[in-house]
Amino acid sequence: MSRLLSLAAALAVLTGLAACDAVSPDASATASSTAPPTAPPPDGGPSTGTPPPTGGGPPLDGDRCRGTVGAITVEEIVVPDGARCTLAGTRVQGNVQVGRGARLVASGARVGGNVQADASADVRVAGGSVGGNVQLSQGGGGLVQDVGIDGDLQVEQNTRAFTLDRNRVRGNLQANQNTGGLSITGNRVAQNLQCQGNQPAPTGGGNTAGDKEDQCAAL
Repeated sequence: MSRLLSLAAALAVLTGLAACDAVSPDASATASSTAPPTAPPPDGGPSTGTPPPTGGGPPLDGDRCRGTVGAITVEEIVVPDGARCTLAGTRVQGNVQVGRGARLVASGARVGGNVQADASADVRVAGGSVGGNVQLSQGGGGLVQDVGIDGDLQVEQNTRAFTLDRNRVRGNLQANQNTGGLSITGNRVAQNLQCQGNQPAPTGGGNTAGDKEDQCAAL
């Protein structure tokens, strides 16, 4: 009988060891440590991996214009290269500078300094006034119409059509070496109306000036 009890006890010990080997605590710990951590979602919503959309910037950032500016007073306006700016009744105490490939539309704006564009895509100034010069060179096309200009109006070496109509110019109106076509009509120029090297020659008429020269002599 005692031998049978001893055999039963030995079988119980062997059964317990087999059960321990079936579930390895080391394997469970390893699986747990290799699982990728779950990133917490950002505040206010679930994690999607995509940043939230951002809205467009203001039309005026300092003196840089990329949009429509209304009837407010600003120090200066710079239209960055390739940008588009609209001035609607805006008062600019200093200059308006238009960058390369940029576009400016000014309607009823009052500019205390100069309007200058070099290699711009398009410049359109209608109504309002300019206290200095309007200088538009080596760009595309445009329009200057019904503007009071205290200095000179200069349109030079542009490659698309330009229209200069009914402006009041206290200095000179000079249009030279433009190749996109040029219409000059009904301007009142206090000093000289000078046109040279334009292909084709300017068209228009009804202009008054202290002196009309070269291609504009008959206009």
